[in-house]
Amino acid sequence: MVDQSAFVADLDVVLSDLRALLIAKNEAYGDPALDPVRILIIDDKLKRVTEAETAGESVFRDLTWYFVLLAIRSMRQARQ
Repeated sequence: MVDQSAFVADLDVVLSDLRALLIAKNEAYGDPALDPVRILIIDDKLKRVTEAETAGESVFRDLTWYFVLLAIRSMRQARQ
């Protein structure tokens, strides 16, 4: 059996950080999960990944934020 404790601990840190980011961005930008998703923003972020991260910006975190928003939007649409 593989000891999952290190993975679980790392996952908790990453998900806690992502949760805080999502809450902060939602407060800053309103409720973007229901707004039309701007695919060009995602394209821009993907381009930055290939060029290297800009100073002080986490491209991977931002991309994760956009994908979580897509998941929330899809879930809300399915409820309607």
